[in-house]
Amino acid sequence: MTWGTRRGGWTLLWLLLAALALSACGEGEAEREAALLRRVIPRRVDAAGRVHLEPPERRALDLRTATATAGVLWEVSHRYGTVVAPPGARRTIAAPVAARLEPLLQPLAAGDPVSPGTILARLVPTLGVRARAELEARVRTLDAEREQIRARIEAQRAIVAARQALLASRLTERVSALEAEAQLEALRARARGIDESRATLRDALRGELALRSPVAGTLLSLRTDAGAELQAGERIGTVLAQGPRWVLLRSLPEDEVADAYRVRTAAGSIPARWLRRGADVAPDGFRHDRLVLSPPTATARLPAVGDVVPVEVRRRRKGLRVAASAVVPLDGAPAVFVETEPGVYAPVRVRVTARAGDVVLVERKRRPGSAPPTGPLRVVVRGAMALRAELGRAGWEGRRGDEAGPGR
Repeated sequence: MTWGTRRGGWTLLWLLLAALALSACGEGEAEREAALLRRVIPRRVDAAGRVHLEPPERRALDLRTATATAGVLWEVSHRYGTVVAPPGARRTIAAPVAARLEPLLQPLAAGDPVSPGTILARLVPTLGVRARAELEARVRTLDAEREQIRARIEAQRAIVAARQALLASRLTERVSALEAEAQLEALRARARGIDESRATLRDALRGELALRSPVAGTLLSLRTDAGAELQAGERIGTVLAQGPRWVLLRSLPEDEVADAYRVRTAAGSIPARWLRRGADVAPDGFRHDRLVLSPPTATARLPAVGDVVPVEVRRRRKGLRVAASAVVPLDGAPAVFVETEPGVYAPVRVRVTARAGDVVLVERKRRPGSAPPTGPLRVVVRGAMALRAELGRAGWEGRRGDEAGPGR
């Protein structure tokens, strides 16, 4: 080997050693820079997504926590409804026979309150010989029916007494006794109807007829054209009986049946009771549920039939009560930060079930098979957005993570 060859080999060796030294220096510099960054910008988010803050950092953020407590919130929504009369509330007053309408001594008008027995119309029957004979025949038929009903009432009374005796001896069921009493009351109602019809026909045969209100209520309509000739069965007026009203509530198709309803009126709000759900969606796009609106006091006036009234729909929700400021968006879903230990805050995804002012009701999302957490939960109510930003800087926010959060 010549001297030139040996010198070339040594040169190549020195170049390789220099390259290795420079490479080692570069790696050391990068490590030193990374360590410096870690010292200047500490890592606050661990692999589980929990944010770790030192006391000075918590004070700088003015971080506040509060205990989430199980509670109830009333979720209130607003709908509209139309007041209608329930079946049987409208009573029609009609001429029982052909007659001439006479003026009233005390005139009445639509909207006036009436009591049972209030005279609504005076009639002078215009009966021919044939019509009078037909009325007399109807009176005799009613007399016979009246005697039959009386006999059936006496027999039913004996049945009721026997059922009550068996009930006292516990030889029959309460339902059997109640059925017997209901049948007796139905017979008595039939007897009262026969008596009223007999009295009306007898008055017509005597040539004078006064039509009276059968119930207490409000006069909806009344003919006042004195001298008009009326045919048998022709309507003279309508009375709306006192008592509950129905409200046809315009509910959205997806609305649940609520826990409470209140109808707003000029005099205040009146509680309403849910009666039944609308069978289907009407052409107007709403489901017409039925509410029962009862007067809160004997003197209270209900909205008029046909009125459109606002209705408060109240639903009772259960869950964890937290401040609205505690809920922040995280990865497209609501979440809260729970303090698992002093200075450590874990994100927990939740579902908001109700809102009322500055308070919300939430349910914690858990994976199937996970156990519910035990003990009180301390939730961040001030500074939650700063913790969310810390997750974003750490690149953690986009991960799905464990939806159960701490305590799973």
